[in-house]
Amino acid sequence: MPDSSMWFKAARFFTVNFNAIAPFFTNAAAFEKAIMKCPFRPCQPREAATIGFVPLIDGTAAMTLMSGGAFYCRLREESKLLPSQVIRSALEDEVASREEELGRTLGRAEREQLKITLTNELLEQAFCTRRDVLIWCCPRRSLCAVSVNSAKRADRALAMLRDALGSFPAQGLQPRCAVEMRLTSWLSGQELPQMLALGSDLVLRGGDDDAATIRVTHEDLTSQEIAAWFKAGKNVTEVQLEFGDSLSLVLSADLCLKRIKVLDQYLERELPDEDDVRAERQSILILQGGLLEQVGLFLQDEFECETDVSAVEDKPISPVYVPDDEAEDENNYEKNSEKNSEKNSETDDGSDNGTEDN
Repeated sequence: MPDSSMWFKAARFFTVNFNAIAPFFTNAAAFEKAIMKCPFRPCQPREAATIGFVPLIDGTAAMTLMSGGAFYCRLREESKLLPSQVIRSALEDEVASREEELGRTLGRAEREQLKITLTNELLEQAFCTRRDVLIWCCPRRSLCAVSVNSAKRADRALAMLRDALGSFPAQGLQPRCAVEMRLTSWLSGQELPQMLALGSDLVLRGGDDDAATIRVTHEDLTSQEIAAWFKAGKNVTEVQLEFGDSLSLVLSADLCLKRIKVLDQYLERELPDEDDVRAERQSILILQGGLLEQVGLFLQDEFECETDVSAVEDKPISPVYVPDDEAEDENNYEKNSEKNSEKNSETDDGSDNGTEDN
């Protein structure tokens, strides 16, 4: 079975004006050549983070794959594990030592320079963490999906495509309906679309910004207890679903898919037997591409999303970034989900800890 880097465990969808960049998506060789211009490289000793493209399948040289009109590629992010609290503590100790030695208070410029020096020294000692990001592009549907929960990481992935191709006019799905209200109606009014089945996890929130978040795990989502929350004015912000007999996933109100898992019975039926590891991994990607296409079209239709991409413009975003707490949040997403699963129902007064970006 392929390693975890071959699976879309999450997905953020974008509509893309592929007509504006058609030369890259009508010629697989042109796409490959463009992606190769932005390869991944490890962090230098005093570098906080790097990002770049890597071969799509480990042990091979090809950076991309084109199959059935869809294009696939893979990014790698590397960042140093250096929490801001570590820098603050080191800076406080060093400032106190310098001020005692000099017999005076350090000025603002001196403190800033000291912080830069300490940060560089700590970066040289920090451990690195790597994360891979899969990208699926489907020109015939004007859709693209990035395998992340975080909106910031998705934007960085698009920025890397833009850097490689010169342009990548994309925007997130633009629903014409109130998504939370639509999700709520699926449960409160028993109006679930025919191809969906309810799971057992749910996140609810009131209409006010400071309203409490209700987390429900391993429960019958059609129960009277859940119905009572709807009567109390709570709306669905996340719900676990099964998409036909193919996928289990969590759909959030920003139309992000989380905790995606291809169901075993679907894999057994649809995944061809391959003796060659490379062919097996290609088959896994192609199978997921077909499912992403189905889900992307479903989201556009069900939530009345804008499908005219002719007006979609390029949105310059630098792919260079300084890592922040979102990396730790994403790495711990599954752990948080497991912890939440130990409680049948939990109320908290903050934002959803299971998501990566507020």
